[in-house]
Amino acid sequence: DFIKQSVPFGNQLGGFVDKLVAIPLPALAAVAAIAGLVTAFISLGQRGAALVPLAESFDNLTAAVGISSQALLIDLRKAANGTVSDFDLIKRANLALVGSVGEFGKQFGQKLPQVLAAARAAAKATGQDVDFLFQSLVAGIKRASPRLIDNTGIVLRLSEANETLAKSLNKSVEQLTDEEKQIAVLNATVAAGASLISSLGDAQESNAEKLARSQATITNILDSFAISVQPA
Repeated sequence: DFIKQSVPFGNQLGGFVDKLVAIPLPALAAVAAIAGLVTAFISLGQRGAALVPLAESFDNLTAAVGISSQALLIDLRKAANGTVSDFDLIKRANLALVGSVGEFGKQFGQKLPQVLAAARAAAKATGQDVDFLFQSLVAGIKRASPRLIDNTGIVLRLSEANETLAKSLNKSVEQLTDEEKQIAVLNATVAAGASLISSLGDAQESNAEKLARSQATITNILDSFAISVQPA
C-alpha cells in the first residue's frame, strides 16, 4: 500500500522527465542513494527469507535425532576453523541428517564435526573441493559404502569395520543390523579421518583458508542482517 500511494503512475508519468531535469544534482544523488538503500534492504529481505527455513529445518532435524542444534553448530564452527559460514554449515548438516534416524542418526549428528574435519584434512592432502569430499563421506557413511569414501583418499575395509563393532557389542558380524553396519562405517571413517589429521600435523594455514575465513566472516554479517529484517 505504501508503494502504491507513494509512486506516481498513469497520467502522472507524463512530464516526469521534465520535472527530473529541473531537480538539482545533489537532490538526485540523494534520491539515488535512497533507492540504493531500498534495493539493498529488499535484497537482504529476500536473502533472509531463504535462510529462515534452513534454520528451522536444522532445529527439527537435530531434535529428531536427539541432539542440540546450538551445540552442533558450535562444534561444526570449530571443525571448520572459521572457514565456512554458519548457514553453509547448517546446509551441510541438514544434508547429512536428512533420512538419518534412530541410534545411527544420533551418533552421526554427534560425530558430524569430526566428519567435516576429515573432509577438510582430505582437501588439504589432495587439493580437492571440501564440499565434494564432505558429501562423499556423508553419502558413503549413510549407504555404508567404502567406495564413496574412497573419493576422499580414506580407504576403509568394510569387513574390519564390521568386525570391530561386532566385537564391541559382543555379537558376530552376521548378527549386525543394517543400522549397526552404518554405525560401523561411521566409526571407521571418523577413526581414519583422525589418523589423516594427525599425519598432516600442524600444517601452515594456506592463503585459500585465510581468504575463506574472511569470506565466511562477511557472509555471517550479511546473513545476520538478513535475518534481522525478517518479520516476526
